[in-house]
Amino acid sequence: MFSKKRSFALLFLTATLFLSGFAVVAAAGDPLVPCGGPGQHACTICDFFEMTRRVSNYIIFWIIPVLTAFFLLIGGGYLIWSKGDPAALVSSKNVIKVTIIGFIVIFIGWVFVNTMFMVLGIAEWDGFKLNESWWKVSAKCSHHEESIEECGDGIWQIGEGCDPNMTVLTCQGHGGYSVETCNEIIDNCDPDTCKSEYCGNGEVESGEECDYNEPLWRCKKRKPSWTDKKCQDTINNCNDDCKIIAEAICEAEDKSKIGKGCWLTNDPSDREKYCQRGKYVCEDDPSSSNFNKVVCKGISPKIYDECCLNGGDNLDDKSFDIVRIRDYVKLGVGGGLFDMNQMVPCESASIDCDTICKDKGKVCVGVGLANWQKNKCIYVIHHDFNNCNLSQNLASNDCRSKYCITSYICCEGGDNCDSKLEPCCKGTMTDPAYGPFTGKGAMFSVGETACYCE
Repeated sequence: MFSKKRSFALLFLTATLFLSGFAVVAAAGDPLVPCGGPGQHACTICDFFEMTRRVSNYIIFWIIPVLTAFFLLIGGGYLIWSKGDPAALVSSKNVIKVTIIGFIVIFIGWVFVNTMFMVLGIAEWDGFKLNESWWKVSAKCSHHEESIEECGDGIWQIGEGCDPNMTVLTCQGHGGYSVETCNEIIDNCDPDTCKSEYCGNGEVESGEECDYNEPLWRCKKRKPSWTDKKCQDTINNCNDDCKIIAEAICEAEDKSKIGKGCWLTNDPSDREKYCQRGKYVCEDDPSSSNFNKVVCKGISPKIYDECCLNGGDNLDDKSFDIVRIRDYVKLGVGGGLFDMNQMVPCESASIDCDTICKDKGKVCVGVGLANWQKNKCIYVIHHDFNNCNLSQNLASNDCRSKYCITSYICCEGGDNCDSKLEPCCKGTMTDPAYGPFTGKGAMFSVGETACYCE
């Protein structure tokens, strides 16, 4: 015999299992009460029988197997712990016998209830199905998910992806969607199948990069080559518009290059591609093999280093900013007075035009001096009595070059010097090698050019 404490514990366990089932069944999308709730139809007498079916299935296929296993475990425990005690052996056999008999009686009752529903005409034979009813409630009487005649009745029911005649309130009550999403669901609902393509329906459809409700198994089926982690990351990083929101971190050592101009190839045999400009970016496409890496990508529409491609002929038709290199490096000490190549090391590191243009959010499309109509695609290579217009002072160059400049100075020439291009040669100046001199135009250091940024 069970003591009072054991009887109370058993009653508590049974009640807990039964009540927890309501939450389990509701979470599975099949609530015990099939009507009267948000997004459900009003209750009728037929729904009583549908509720009876659901409750009986819950008890028989959830509660009874658990309790049967529990009592068989108790009976088996008595057999083990009896140690030959006749009274204990009798008790254990009684527990096992009563459990098995009760299990059989319950299932006989289940068959009886099903048969009664069929005799009354409110259900029909549906074949023997394990873990399901042998019968189904008539579609004329019920609104549950097994009917195929319910599409278009205005009720979003279990098994349907939508209903074309439902209201926005019904849609919100069913899935908790926004008004905008519900309008999308209703507008795209097929009246014949009650299926709708919309963001959040668990399937990645045309125009969608992902679906935040897509199950892992469906992602794996859609992308067989993806790992579980890649699928889960894609689902986790899917926003309300079914777009990928993954943010690449790119914590590699070359992260500082992001935003800087780059070259799509270093092979001069394909001149156009060799001169085409790109930009370093952090690859943020999770499906890319370079995800979370810094890569050089082409710019659209295409832009080129004009000094590389055609000697700067197209620069006259372009709009760009002129940026002075001397503002970004510390001047080094110049070489000898008559050193014809004074590209000595800068006091700071050498610099290129793409690094300078990056600060403006642009890339280099050419180099030259401030008076670019006269001095494009060139730079100052040596000191020649402060006259930077003379051909022997200049050499051809493009965006690929790096520069180091000295403290020796000269003037580009010309009557005008825009304040944005300062320092300008105004009146008398002093050169470390030549001393005082006069000049006009933008002041340049030996080894310097200007960057054209687009």
